[in-house]
Formats: sequence, structure tokens, C-alpha cells
Amino acid sequence: MAERVLYIALSLDGCIATRDGSVGFLDAFQDADYGYDAFAASVGTVVCGRATYEQVMTFGAWPYTGKRCIVVTRHPLGVDAPPGVEAWHEGVQALANMLAEAPGRVWIMGGARLIQAFLLAEALERLELFVMPLLLGGGLPLFPSRGSLSGLKLLESTTYANGVLRLVYTPAG
Repeated sequence: MAERVLYIALSLDGCIATRDGSVGFLDAFQDADYGYDAFAASVGTVVCGRATYEQVMTFGAWPYTGKRCIVVTRHPLGVDAPPGVEAWHEGVQALANMLAEAPGRVWIMGGARLIQAFLLAEALERLELFVMPLLLGGGLPLFPSRGSLSGLKLLESTTYANGVLRLVYTPAG
């Protein structure tokens, strides 16, 4: 069974992007090795929402070559979609069920609505959060303001010299 993982950076006030969707606030924290390369090597499938996919497409070369990438969207992806990228139209619960049998780890990359849907469906086995030592004062929140109470069990924590805090959780229960 594949492990569905959230691996994401967020501000101390819980936002994964600014109000306009920018993640530029992360640039100030590129001075440390957070284990991304090892994490990415363990991933077989990347899952993202349409806005996240389109944002990644603006970064230059497609960073997930050789991995399956599923974009949750209502619309076709277009002819410029990189090899291995496919659209998903069937809803998050059906996707979570299908992903349970996927080879390797499954990275639920973002955006906020997709992550919230996976959280509400209780379809994440691991949450690896990198809390940046800054307050955005608003933006796209990671955690839903609706839904049921969800307990988490802390597995690991790491403090970096630049003030970043890595927290690894699994659902309790």
C-alpha cells in the first residue's frame, strides 16, 4: 500500500502562499538542506491541483520527469502537458482509493483546496511540515476551517539554524 504524504512549507500563521498565490516568501530560506532530494527520490506519484500545476509549469523545466503526475482538475490539460502528467476528474475520495495501490510514495503537493480535501477525507498517512519563521498576515491557509477534529501524533521534529521547524505527524487513531 502506498503512503500518501503531505510535504509542504508554510508560514508560522499557517499559510502556504500569499493572498495572490505566491510562494516567494520561501526564497529567504533556501540556505539549508531540508531533505527534499531524498524525499523526491522516494516519490513515485505527485498529485496537485490545477493552479499548483500551472504555477510549477512557470518555473522552467518540468521537475518531475520520470514520475507519474496527477492533476486534479475539471478541464483538459492541453497539449503542452509534460510526459507522465494526467488529468483526474473523479473526485478526491476516488483518487485516494486508487492511490492506495500506487507504487512508491504519493506526494500530495498542493494546492490548499486539494490538501484540505485529502485532510477532510482522512486520506493522508504522513504530514511533513516545514514551518517558516515568519508571519504572512493572511494568504492561503493550509488547514481547513471546517470539518471534524483530527488528532495527530508527532513522529519527529527538527529545528534548523535559520529558524525553520520541521514537524512530522501521522494521524492519531
